[in-house]
Amino acid sequence: MPVPLEKRVYLAWRESDADGGGYAHWLLREQAPRLLALGPARLRLCVADVEAQFAVVAPVDGPGGVLSACVSAWLEPGPAELAIEQLLAERSLRVGRYATREAIPVAYPDRSWADGERTPGVCLVSAFTRRAELEEAEFLRRWHEVHTPLSLEIHPLWSYVRNVVEKTLTPGAPAWDGIVEEQVRELEDLTDPLRWYGSEENLERGLADAQSFIDFDRMECQLMSEYILRS
Repeated sequence: MPVPLEKRVYLAWRESDADGGGYAHWLLREQAPRLLALGPARLRLCVADVEAQFAVVAPVDGPGGVLSACVSAWLEPGPAELAIEQLLAERSLRVGRYATREAIPVAYPDRSWADGERTPGVCLVSAFTRRAELEEAEFLRRWHEVHTPLSLEIHPLWSYVRNVVEKTLTPGAPAWDGIVEEQVRELEDLTDPLRWYGSEENLERGLADAQSFIDFDRMECQLMSEYILRS
């Protein structure tokens, strides 16, 4: 019987003073073909090449470098998943590999671009942990049953990929509970708080609800470009 495919999410950080444009070029032009050659059934790459100030939307950057890439690979567990990690580590300050359980509350309704082309718009990638006082079950309930419906109500989401981290596979990597990818059609949908939240009231509702289950002191977020390399 064929081995079921599993999803691995890789987060990569570059040095804080490293050239972000050079890192993105290296990842897209040099490493992407090597990643594809490892044979994942599906492969998606998000890279931090979007310049914008959006501190009003969410906390940005954490200790240990700048969050600069998010790679999602669907593959059989085995040597290939470690090889992907090693390729990303060649020019990254650190890399984390995570076994995840995916849900897609919002899928692209009208994808018209080919594999390898940049997805229109921009993606907000967020990695976070639950508040210390919450048990995992309550954290997931608040995230999935309360916050997700609120996000769908107030944010102009074009795609929303929700990853529950089931296990951190890289020794010493940051241990996250969730990794989320939120795609919008235009940069201003994220950088303009009134477009992102819809109203001042929704801004207060959204932030208060997120802070009720997420440890904001440990949260890392970054604006990225998405490339669906193999669908």
